[in-house]
Amino acid sequence: MGGGVVWARRAVDSVRARADCYYPLNPWGVGSSRTPSPGRKLPAAHLEENTYRHPTVRSPRNGVVVKLVAQDWRFCLVPVMALLWYSSVVICACDAQATAIKPEARYPAAQGLADGGCGCQSNFSPGRIDGSNNSKRRTRCFYRGTRHKAKLALKGFIFDKSNLQELLDARHRQRLEDSMGFRGQWDEHQRFQISFLKDQGLDPSHKFLEIGCGPLTGGIPVIAYLRPNNYFGIDIRSSVLNLSWCEVGIAGLSDKNPRLICSSSFGSDELSDEQFHFVLSFSVLFHLSNELLQTYFAQVARRLEPTGVCFAQVNTHLTDSTWLQFPFVRRTVAEYGAMASAAGLKTRSLGTVESLGFRLAGEERLNEMLAFSRL
Repeated sequence: MGGGVVWARRAVDSVRARADCYYPLNPWGVGSSRTPSPGRKLPAAHLEENTYRHPTVRSPRNGVVVKLVAQDWRFCLVPVMALLWYSSVVICACDAQATAIKPEARYPAAQGLADGGCGCQSNFSPGRIDGSNNSKRRTRCFYRGTRHKAKLALKGFIFDKSNLQELLDARHRQRLEDSMGFRGQWDEHQRFQISFLKDQGLDPSHKFLEIGCGPLTGGIPVIAYLRPNNYFGIDIRSSVLNLSWCEVGIAGLSDKNPRLICSSSFGSDELSDEQFHFVLSFSVLFHLSNELLQTYFAQVARRLEPTGVCFAQVNTHLTDSTWLQFPFVRRTVAEYGAMASAAGLKTRSLGTVESLGFRLAGEERLNEMLAFSRL
């Protein structure tokens, strides 16, 4: 521990050092055979020629030489993080040692009374023992709290200066895209869905149901557009709905009171007798078996208002396969129309999503958008 304290003090001194002497060193610091003798200042031209080496500063107080990295200042965080790690280990060790002390070692008189004896103190009183240790206890608590605050402040400083939030945001976006199914297509899917719905007449006063809402790719802009209590989202995956709730909070849309439902029956029981002006199922129908598709159309017919409409994107050209735990099925528009007709719905093709404004160049642009309404 003593060596660590000396090292920490030297690090602090070096930060306060005045930049009076510069020495070109190898990347491993002091000990290089190329280090010039102390007191020799090198001209600026020589330093510019040796920019591949790390210039250093010698502290006037104790002569400690510390490297200064000009090209990448984040390299300076390495010794800070090492100091933080060392301090955490030392503090944890001290706290563990303090908590390992047995009560009888702290209060021998109390142990003597517990054993039935007098404890060799005839004037023993619990109040006196507690009073004599209150100041020490308060001091320990104060220093522990101070160390804890210092550690949190240092961690926050490192977190902010190293831009770790950008890395966390990128990883969160990847999780959302994996749940949606398309890496790198989040923004375009979101833009297309809200633009398409507005073009079809979506109004803020309309009640909206999204079957297969996923991580709210299109749901977030729709929730923001609608009035409170008008958005309902259904998905079979609870883990994805957990991400959806996070997205609602991140977007600051909790006051819109969206209702997100985990259901394996398309909300048959959870939605009671609710009816909607618009129903959307984007990239959902080609993941349903024939039995589930019949159940889906039955629920859509039940949920649509007399003038309501359901929009669904379908696959008519790619061969059958699987995606995650779901099938990927190719059907013709006629097949969808026949199943919808059996549930009391009529089918209308609006064309490919590319013709409707979808801008990505993948095979998905050839999928057709269908509109289902009551007969």
